[in-house]
Amino acid sequence: MVSRPPGTQHSEAHSMILAMCMEMPAGKPSMAGMLANYPFVTRETLSYFEKRPPQAERDADFALNYVKQHAKTPEQQQLVLAALEFKCSVLWSMLDALSHAYVSPGQVPPGAFVPA
Repeated sequence: MVSRPPGTQHSEAHSMILAMCMEMPAGKPSMAGMLANYPFVTRETLSYFEKRPPQAERDADFALNYVKQHAKTPEQQQLVLAALEFKCSVLWSMLDALSHAYVSPGQVPPGAFVPA
């Protein structure tokens, strides 16, 4: 169970959590670091992420406003939390799979990208 920040109402806390989780922390310094440190990373491969921060902010604003306007009952708020938990679970599963393939134990699936 997610605990709410002090001084916030239940639905307000859920809205804040939803908005925070939908934002992608992708900034130019980390993209510059990827380009500088990984020879297989190119501007082309990062083009999606260069456009993503303003889109993520817009998406988070939309989600926060939607939740504030439509998730009025505890049941509706629980549905919002369930959707957020599902999204986070999917994203963690993807990160786990990437880590398994490219970090440890380094078992890249057949047909997947293999860094040089």
